Amino acid sequence: MRRLGPRDVDEVLALEGTCFPAEAWSRAMILTELSKENCAFFGVHMGQALVAYGAISLPFGRAFLGPVGSETWDEPRATLGEGIADILTIGTHPDFRGRGLAKRIVQALEAEAKEQGAQAVMLEVRESNVSAQALYEACGFEAIGRRRRYYHRPEEDALVYKKDLLGISMTSRLHK
Repeated sequence: MRRLGPRDVDEVLALEGTCFPAEAWSRAMILTELSKENCAFFGVHMGQALVAYGAISLPFGRAFLGPVGSETWDEPRATLGEGIADILTIGTHPDFRGRGLAKRIVQALEAEAKEQGAQAVMLEVRESNVSAQALYEACGFEAIGRRRRYYHRPEEDALVYKKDLLGISMTSRLHK
């Protein structure tokens, strides 16, 4: 596994299109995120080919405009939350799924977030993507909410997951 940068844009773009054909990020979007100081991409190569990757926006990075359920993101507004990192994407080539690569990516993204001072990590996942939900739950994430009509092709709700990097779960807080 290695950190990816702007020079890796074409590899990321190709894998993004394979993993998410209906909602793949554009080359410009990927290059923008790869170039940001507050964004980290990690990738796993098999031979010369990128087969899995993930990206995280680190604390005080991507800003959220509007209440939970809104779909509008904007840089200059209030941040997601002090000390909260946001996993932007994780993709594994279909031929390499089930080998633990996505779990390694999640662990690398969490480690980077913690190293950069994040207290928690959040992410969104399609409601129908039960395999990704199982991965996130196995990694210690907890479902905390829903964003209606977050995805558009096809239209679908996102489940919002969060993991407290300080070791305090949402569930344990509720039972005190």
